Amino acid sequence: MTWRVVLAGGGTGGHTYPLLAVAEAAQGEGEFLFVGAGGFEAQVAATAGLRFEGVPAGGVVGKGARVAAANLARTLRGVWRARRLLAGFRPHAVLSTGGYAGFPATRAAVGLRVPVVLVEPNATPGLANRLLARRAHRVCVAFPQAAAHFGPRAVWTGAPLRAAARSGEARRARARYALEEERTTVLVMGGSQGARSLNRAVREAMGWLRDRADLQVLHATGTARAGLEAQVPAGRLLYRAVDYLDPIGDAYAASHLVVARAGALTCAELLAWGLPAVLVPLPAAGGHQAHNASALAELGAAVVVRDEQLGGQRLAEVITQLVDDPQRLRKMAQAARSLARPDAARAVWHEVVRAAQEA
Repeated sequence: MTWRVVLAGGGTGGHTYPLLAVAEAAQGEGEFLFVGAGGFEAQVAATAGLRFEGVPAGGVVGKGARVAAANLARTLRGVWRARRLLAGFRPHAVLSTGGYAGFPATRAAVGLRVPVVLVEPNATPGLANRLLARRAHRVCVAFPQAAAHFGPRAVWTGAPLRAAARSGEARRARARYALEEERTTVLVMGGSQGARSLNRAVREAMGWLRDRADLQVLHATGTARAGLEAQVPAGRLLYRAVDYLDPIGDAYAASHLVVARAGALTCAELLAWGLPAVLVPLPAAGGHQAHNASALAELGAAVVVRDEQLGGQRLAEVITQLVDDPQRLRKMAQAARSLARPDAARAVWHEVVRAAQEA
């Protein structure tokens, strides 16, 4: 049987790519319609070959009263539009990552009595998922501690990841980025949001690390290279800057330590690869990144540096402490792997099929 499933979400990678991972894991067992707010998720869905429909939506958390009221009205219009889309598509189930982009289609599904399976990619759920969980058939959580927010509906599946993010070859990364096999590799990723302060700190840290002939830094700066207006100091350290990493799995395979933000998708990939990390949570994002970073730190898989404490000297000190202690890096890697769920995408798909069968 081919299951018709609506994918609801978007806005960020953490609320978009898990849906694509589950569609990929369905292995031809599903027919999918992606419903989101447009923009980022529309482009990603198109690249994946999925039909996409945009509906009005807007965030309300952290917004001023006027903007929040306008976005709430927009979202209510989105629910009405999504209801018409679902009535035409006649899905067996809706799989949603929540957030403002996923709320309209998910709320419409509740009204139409279509079973809903939520994916909570963060350690602490956002407002949309807390509201929608009351009517959800299942809530698949990426972090075990998130299950406490959802009661008996929760199941710890791990975060669904696409196959491309879970596989890679260090050899290809060394060839592509001119890296040296004998050096310890530090991978730095600023992400699409908040790259400026992290890029600036990396540039300053390179001055402190310039004489480290045993290290190399692969720095994904973002296409704008914000914060890198000044030249990175030259020295015995090997420094490679690129706009973005594609495929990212090769970069992970070549790395020994990662410096990054703490978005849901990044954290899931770090766990899957068993990589030690220095996490610098983005102060915004509703506090989700701070909770994600704390979850990995409590596990022993990461060191957290707050954005307001971030500077070149501080970052250089943390990197030095970690790379000069191989035993600690090994323990951090083991801790990360202990929370990895390589079968997460297929596990979530099983929950979707189960929800459809029980409806």
